[in-house]
Amino acid sequence: MNDYLKALQGMPLLWSDMEACMKLFNRKDYRECFQKQQEKHRETFEALDREYLLVIDKDQLLTNMAQAIADEAVRMQEAAGKKRAKELLESKQNMMLITYIFPLILEQDSAASKPFADCLFNVWKQRFPKSRLQGTVTFEEIAQGFHHKYCYVTTAVCRTLGKSDDCYELNLFRQFRDGYMASLPEGPALIDAYYDLAPSIVKHIGQREDSETIYRNVWEQYLIPCIRMIESGQNDACIGKYREMVETLKDKYFLYGGN
Repeated sequence: MNDYLKALQGMPLLWSDMEACMKLFNRKDYRECFQKQQEKHRETFEALDREYLLVIDKDQLLTNMAQAIADEAVRMQEAAGKKRAKELLESKQNMMLITYIFPLILEQDSAASKPFADCLFNVWKQRFPKSRLQGTVTFEEIAQGFHHKYCYVTTAVCRTLGKSDDCYELNLFRQFRDGYMASLPEGPALIDAYYDLAPSIVKHIGQREDSETIYRNVWEQYLIPCIRMIESGQNDACIGKYREMVETLKDKYFLYGGN
């Protein structure tokens, strides 16, 4: 089999593997899972790199590869059935691109890596115009997001409700933060601002006798709506609700314990 066909046939396999990887998108498992996928699909990327160096029409080559990934994404959405299931899957697929596909491509650090990542981004936006993707992301950018990034308020709320540190809700918010939010132009600044405020907010709420009531209100007023928004792909709306939560808690509890 020539390099072109080897690379082209490897793209749908690369994509289909990422769905299972999303279950391992957490601080503990991400790096190991990423490295396994990097090794598993090494031959596909190496075949693409060799073909890229030889072919005359490099743009068409990369477009064909990107279309193969997009075609597999469409096939999976069609198999999902109902409209809502398709919408939820598309939101998940956007996260797959950010957390695994773009980092895997860029980590190859070859002549084809950056052009291919950019091409895939453009093809994806054409095939899925409702996508909110803002750009490509590297492995280091994702991995660094797990360091010193603790969901202070959300964790405090979940613990109040008896949920574990590895519960569905916390993992969902971590994925949203380290994936979609981090990919936004203003995302890193927004995340850093939160981590400047959150420790003091949690400390001051924790000193109050009605802390459990406060956290239950945060859960009902902000976190439940955010969960529903993420699940339905309303990422921008979630960012708005997130900003509202941070500003409200900052005004009430950042400098002191509130009234």
